Amino acid sequence: YNYSMRERSVLTPYAGLIVDVTPDISVYGSYASIFQPQSAKDASERALPPEEGTTYELGAKGEFFNKRLNASLAYFWMRTNNTAEEVGLNSNGDSIYRAVDGAKRRGYELELSGELVRGWQAQGSYVLNSSDLDSASTTPKHQFKLGSSYRFGSGPQNLTLGGATRWQSAISTSRGSATLRQDAYWLFDLMSRYQVNRHLSISFNIDNVFDKKYYSGITNFTSQGLFYTWGMPRSANLTARYDF
Repeated sequence: YNYSMRERSVLTPYAGLIVDVTPDISVYGSYASIFQPQSAKDASERALPPEEGTTYELGAKGEFFNKRLNASLAYFWMRTNNTAEEVGLNSNGDSIYRAVDGAKRRGYELELSGELVRGWQAQGSYVLNSSDLDSASTTPKHQFKLGSSYRFGSGPQNLTLGGATRWQSAISTSRGSATLRQDAYWLFDLMSRYQVNRHLSISFNIDNVFDKKYYSGITNFTSQGLFYTWGMPRSANLTARYDF
């Protein structure tokens, strides 16, 4: 598609404030006005008007244990008009959207990362995302990630081994008496990297180690039915990298 969209003289104010509570901890707050032209079209092939609204965010960030641990906590709230929500497909197989007014989205995000001991890195995050859109049930409300790696040796030649896990809550969609649901699931990944010298490294990664079968996405097109997309199966990648 070639889209031609033009808007003139649109003011989108933003304000933010950061306060250092201690030398290691800061709190912040921000407000922003949203104006987002969009190419989504309705059933009559007319582009939806720009999405407009406001968003707020409050949070805190900190560094601990001599900056070996970083932590952040954030809360956001958003209200928008003309938010595009997919409702079906046209005869050409292109998506059809409707404009939703008064859409509200809110959530929390907690993230921790750092070095537990020399050579041992870890990071984790939790996200809660809530919305009153009709399609909200097709997006996981809760998501959790945790990863860790350990480097053996500190010279130009060293080996790093690590793993990661991802979890998300259930998603579902319905049409009449029919319901398509993906229960909550875990995925596990493994990684390894050998630093041959200062320039060359070789990596071997395995994603979805246990070959979990799951839906990565589900959709309810009211007039067409319920659709799903399979998630990626187990895969392995061998990579060589040379830095000049």
